Amino acid sequence: AIKYYNETYRYISLSLIQKKFLFQFLKTAEKNGIKVILWSPLLYEGLETRVKSAEFYSIWENIRKEILEFKNVVSLDMNEFRAQVKCKKYIDPHHLSGGCYLEPTEILVDQLDIQK
Repeated sequence: AIKYYNETYRYISLSLIQKKFLFQFLKTAEKNGIKVILWSPLLYEGLETRVKSAEFYSIWENIRKEILEFKNVVSLDMNEFRAQVKCKKYIDPHHLSGGCYLEPTEILVDQLDIQK
């Protein structure tokens, strides 16, 4: 997780063009009655701690708050459901193996049912 973080996450910067595109997408989805899920994947535990302490993360948290102001957006942070996901096989530090998708899929469906 440390090597992956050092090679990838420490260089992340947030582009104003990407932010503008994202918010235009959200406005279009809202206008057309399309629900959007702000999905945060289940990260390998060591990586989650590092990501949340990274320089870009506080900026992301502010953008995330803006995103959640849209009425059609719901948040699903899989890290909040870590205890429910027993399968811990990762293909890299932030992607569960395809063999592990049953549990996250059940959580997603349950959360969608709650949001109706």
